[in-house]
Amino acid sequence: ATLEQLLPNSSQRGDYQRATTADREAIERLFERALRTDTDLNELRSAWNRIGWELRVLGPASRPIWLIQEAPGHDRGYGYYAFRPSEPPSILLQAPHSFADRHTGKLARQLFEEGASVAACWNSLHRRTVDPAHTEDHPFNVFLRAILATHPQIQVVQIHGFSTTKRKTRAGRTSHLILSNGTALPDCRTRDAADRFAEAFPDHRTRLFPTSVRELGGTTNAQGV
Repeated sequence: ATLEQLLPNSSQRGDYQRATTADREAIERLFERALRTDTDLNELRSAWNRIGWELRVLGPASRPIWLIQEAPGHDRGYGYYAFRPSEPPSILLQAPHSFADRHTGKLARQLFEEGASVAACWNSLHRRTVDPAHTEDHPFNVFLRAILATHPQIQVVQIHGFSTTKRKTRAGRTSHLILSNGTALPDCRTRDAADRFAEAFPDHRTRLFPTSVRELGGTTNAQGV
């Protein structure tokens, strides 16, 4: 199987089941074990299975992908998590609104498959049911804490989509791409990224929050907080 076959095009059915503190701690410990290179795969698979998750190995043996998700019959809306155990990740891609923000789930998958040293995660329930970007105790945050514990220098890139017709300002309505580091003060890396996007896509309006557009800055994002 491939990621394209396993990651759904539409959201799961059902309700979000909020994980208890004990559940989140157990999941975080297993994520940390999975992200370490000295982990025994069979033992780790058994440990995930015991709490209603599964670890699948995809791709060639020379460059495998580990996909961690809920096991069939245990759907609680906890999402999908992928990384390559042979490549310590330097970038974490997040698509928290895969089914509501058009193409963002597919884009995160393609960037993951084409890039080196990348980890990625996707939501499994529609944002109307639970929004991982604004739910502090969602496993999105559990995975983020685990990956920061094992790879503290990792950069997090979260991909969203937006409708220009719903924007409140002229700058928002005329934007094609908005970049933000989730705060009111964009750092040098974010400024540089905005310049690079503007150069690479001259026919599209790239704007930087909050200097050239003052909405969609992601300042209340749970992962950023």
